[in-house]
Amino acid sequence: MKQEETVKKKKPAFHVPEEKRLQYYSGWGKKKREVDAMDEEIGRVKKSDTTDVVIKVDDYGGQKGVTIREFLTSEKYTGFTKQGTRIPAEKWEEFKSLINKVKL
Repeated sequence: MKQEETVKKKKPAFHVPEEKRLQYYSGWGKKKREVDAMDEEIGRVKKSDTTDVVIKVDDYGGQKGVTIREFLTSEKYTGFTKQGTRIPAEKWEEFKSLINKVKL
């Protein structure tokens, strides 16, 4: 006698509203253009020949914030890496005041 097996569906590991998830699965189409329109690149700092640090204001999971992430350009891969961080909008002033205290 076979026992019925229950299969649990795993939820995605990221917190993005369902209507925006298409960009993560397909990478193309109308939804990707809508999400890209929310991103505003502020600038880039050259870290090395192949790596830039990119600063942008974005809306991730319905929450506005500042993302500081490395962008790699090489023969094998071109795109953002996992190296970086995201500062939520409500913590931005605190972060900015700490950066202003840095003396080099």
